[in-house]
Amino acid sequence: MPKLLRAACYPLQIDKVSDSDIGKWTTACVAAGLVRVYPAQDGKRYIEIVKFSQRVQSKSKFPDPAEEHGNSDEENANPPCSTVDNRLVGVGVGVGVGVGVGVGVGVVKEAIASSSSASRQLDCPHVELIDLFGKHLPMLSQPKPELWSGKKADAMRARWKWVLTAKKRNGQPYASSREEAIDFFDRFFGYVSKSDFLTGRDGKWTGCNLGWLMTEAKFSAVIEGNYDNRELEAA
Repeated sequence: MPKLLRAACYPLQIDKVSDSDIGKWTTACVAAGLVRVYPAQDGKRYIEIVKFSQRVQSKSKFPDPAEEHGNSDEENANPPCSTVDNRLVGVGVGVGVGVGVGVGVGVVKEAIASSSSASRQLDCPHVELIDLFGKHLPMLSQPKPELWSGKKADAMRARWKWVLTAKKRNGQPYASSREEAIDFFDRFFGYVSKSDFLTGRDGKWTGCNLGWLMTEAKFSAVIEGNYDNRELEAA
């Protein structure tokens, strides 16, 4: 099914969109209630566009999902109204994307594109986080970490994901959007800048850098206040 959808929705971008992408985005569309995938009696799998609400002049040539629920032949042959609520785009063996290529595929493509865009919105913005690090901690960002890949990038991506999924003790999430997550890191690096130990102002240690802060253990230690200025707290 992913291969046929990819060919129908992205005929000029086959080299840029993979079957894995289509599978992931279709799953997201199903989860969002935009489409549903169902097996028909012919053994093939089809996609149903939920609430299509398009007036059609003839019965779809693709199997109706009602068949799998055991509706009678009379019910299937005589729908209650002339406006079909659900339009089918066949994606079984052979070229099943026939009916709805202008409309049905367009809806699926729009849904997939929307899902893809939403997914990209939550991707870790490495460059923006590196810039925030430089903004608050210029004394630690020389030279600026231009090459950001491998384990360092993986660590930052993991911390970004944690901020978007973890919850505080009161049950509230640390961040529920891209903007809130960026704001969290803005405050995080600002918090680090107040530590005399981490910034090296007390002269005890000068090994702190962005890669060090993005490791799971050190990131947690900073949040837990392990590097706060104790003498200031006492005062």
